[in-house]
Amino acid sequence: MAASPKKLVSQYGFLLMEAVLAIMIVSAGTVAIMRTYATSLAAGTISQQYLEASMLIEQIIAQTLSQQEITAGLTNGSFEYPYEAYSWEQTVEEVYPEFEMTEEEMAEEPVPPGTETEDTAQQAVYLLKKISVKVMWQYRSTDKELLYSTATIRELPQEETEDLKSEF
Repeated sequence: MAASPKKLVSQYGFLLMEAVLAIMIVSAGTVAIMRTYATSLAAGTISQQYLEASMLIEQIIAQTLSQQEITAGLTNGSFEYPYEAYSWEQTVEEVYPEFEMTEEEMAEEPVPPGTETEDTAQQAVYLLKKISVKVMWQYRSTDKELLYSTATIRELPQEETEDLKSEF
């Protein structure tokens, strides 16, 4: 028994709708997978840049800590190939922990009288220096930066210790 021609025509239309719907579903899934892949690639690139910036910061801090004398102030620069896209800025501040003040605040506010005794006058003086290094770069026309801070404590030479004590 053969199907009537009217029934075949309606089935062909239904098969066409199924095919179009299947193509739409496959296309939507493919687009979602491609977008996820692109997002993961971008995340990997950003992660690599932050890792490189971290390594560069550690390099600058190691160079600073290896110096005999660390001077307070602001310095900046850029890196050589293959890191020429990165630039850096370093700030070194002298911190007086016993008074919880920076050098500028110490200059403004004198030490209260009677805080120094003969015992403390003979002791070595240590100076805490806060080192902050910031690395900057651009990714897809967006400015990125990573900031690390650390501190080091150094004993002041005897002549500087005497000068410092005479100020107070």
